[in-house]
Amino acid sequence: MTTGELRLEGLRVIFNGGTPDERVALDGIDLTLAPGDYVTVIGPNGAGKSTLLNAIAGTVPAARGSIFLDGLPLTRSPEHRRSALIARVMQDPRINTCGDLTIGENLAFAERRGRSRSPFRLGRSRARLAESIRLLSEYGRGLSGRLGHLAGDLSGGQRQVLAMVMALANLPSLLLLDEHTSALDPEMADRVLELTDAAVRSTSVTTVMITHNMRQALEYGNRLLIMSEGRIVDDIGGAAKQALTEDALIERFRAVVAESVSDRLIA
Repeated sequence: MTTGELRLEGLRVIFNGGTPDERVALDGIDLTLAPGDYVTVIGPNGAGKSTLLNAIAGTVPAARGSIFLDGLPLTRSPEHRRSALIARVMQDPRINTCGDLTIGENLAFAERRGRSRSPFRLGRSRARLAESIRLLSEYGRGLSGRLGHLAGDLSGGQRQVLAMVMALANLPSLLLLDEHTSALDPEMADRVLELTDAAVRSTSVTTVMITHNMRQALEYGNRLLIMSEGRIVDDIGGAAKQALTEDALIERFRAVVAESVSDRLIA
């Protein structure tokens, strides 16, 4: 069965509600992703991009609205329960991996995350571990031969490669990538993005990737969202996305963001 249909209905997140510092971080987000959608998200600082992923993952509560994944209501489900269905890679490699565990132990921990034990799972676990080692071999510059080494001894880029492999270890329904290459040098960022693209395509996992890089936003995925002021202000997919140039995207980005800010000021 194909999985990974995400539906958000009127999703609203408020910080410091009921105080003078109240701020609407997400302002009624309506969004549907089909199974296998690979979506890039751009927007100015404070647009609500990371908050959107936090709300989906369960890190921050929704003040209003609903979240469904494959028809299952997740709005009130705690973060640890969502982890069986949703994998996430953050910007900081140290958050994504445990430095005090070996590479192999990190992989084993990721594969068991949110899952129950059963005889069926034993065979599946071995198959997934073999696939994880294959990915490390292809993209990890020798990491597959260092499974007994501590993750804390790896470089930031190597830990992010490990984090990507870990994120896919238990075949999630949804993958959330929160600027996962922005802390890396350009060469390593390209390597992690190459791994990301290959893994997303091979698994067909529904993916949401936040980036500040316009080239990445155009090059990767089948759909592009622009956020501003806690709202999705543009949704570009299919042939329209393929036809966009980087200059055209920058021009469109500036126009829709300026319009959304103007609308908020008028309101």
